[in-house]
Amino acid sequence: MRVALISAMEMEEAGAGVPIAFTRYGAHNLARHQLEQALDFGCEKIVVFCHGMSPDVLALQHVTEDVGARFHAITGSRPLSGLVSSADEILVLADGLLADGISLADLLGDRPGVTVMPAAKAVPAGFERIDGDRAWAGAMLLRGSMVERLADLPPDIDPASALLRIGLQGGTRMVPLPDIKDSSSDWILVREPGQLETASERAMLSRLKPSDWFAPLRAMADRLAGRSYTALVSKGISAAVVAAGAAFLALVSIVASWFAGAGAGFAVLALAAVIMMTAEAMERLDGEGKGVRRAAWLLDGALLATPLLPWQVQAWQAPLFAGIMLLGWLHMAALGPDKRWSAAAGDRAALFIVLAFAGFASVLLPAMQVIAILAAGLTFFVLARARLTPV
Repeated sequence: MRVALISAMEMEEAGAGVPIAFTRYGAHNLARHQLEQALDFGCEKIVVFCHGMSPDVLALQHVTEDVGARFHAITGSRPLSGLVSSADEILVLADGLLADGISLADLLGDRPGVTVMPAAKAVPAGFERIDGDRAWAGAMLLRGSMVERLADLPPDIDPASALLRIGLQGGTRMVPLPDIKDSSSDWILVREPGQLETASERAMLSRLKPSDWFAPLRAMADRLAGRSYTALVSKGISAAVVAAGAAFLALVSIVASWFAGAGAGFAVLALAAVIMMTAEAMERLDGEGKGVRRAAWLLDGALLATPLLPWQVQAWQAPLFAGIMLLGWLHMAALGPDKRWSAAAGDRAALFIVLAFAGFASVLLPAMQVIAILAAGLTFFVLARARLTPV
């Protein structure tokens, strides 16, 4: 059995009384991130070294037990030896370690090992020195039999640091940490929340994989979601809440079209589309559900309704037909093989801005017809080129 030891004792330097492990990282906190890494590594028992049971510790317990693993919270090193047998393996993660962008399974493999970094750059960053040339990188996998030696040490020791010395004395192999050249990856020892804010933004953008600027406003919404995700979630603003705001604006756009014309309606609808695309990006970061994507169909409904309201009752057929053709070809284009063209076809905010200008210039119907024809022509061109291009 694999056991994970996650430390949550180090307090913020600002003295706020919050352990570093429980400062926010992404949608949750740093300890939750370590917990998910341990579960992905195959750990069936999670041991958290902490100051005592707290709402944050209870949240970790619920996540652990929900996936069928066992959870224990300890306040000293002595109970650890009773939780790990000699046949087990123990994964130890340093307090405040943010190891993102590298799989622990790829790094450590199936054999015990201590990750190491060059001391020259690691020690100033807070990592523990091993010898003159190397420092512990904050993660190691040890044989369970080594935990028994903690019983010979004082009860107030840091079990992670003690296990490091025991593991090295026992001849555990050293695993050099590969050079991390990708700026989206982080392997740092966090000592203040500001470090996590920067790392979280970078990690969110990396996981999100923002759209290309070929779809300008969708690309902007993706990057806005990546940069604001942690702050929004920490305030209780979820993707569903953001989508609800966008849906409300879509309804406002219809009212604006009735009172101020289609140009004003599409201007409001463009803002609603940016907010909705931001909500879609947040949902992708959450990795849960497709509720926002389904709610985005409200924008298409508003696109059909907005041009109708300024027209006389007897003249609604032309704008409705143009809207249906426009939406049909844009959805066809979004399914095409060319990712740039499919992304551009899905950029509703850019479309609504063009239609807003057309509405203010009183050329809305011709503009919708021209865009529908262009969408159809480009879709046929992309499909024909894909068939002619050898695989």
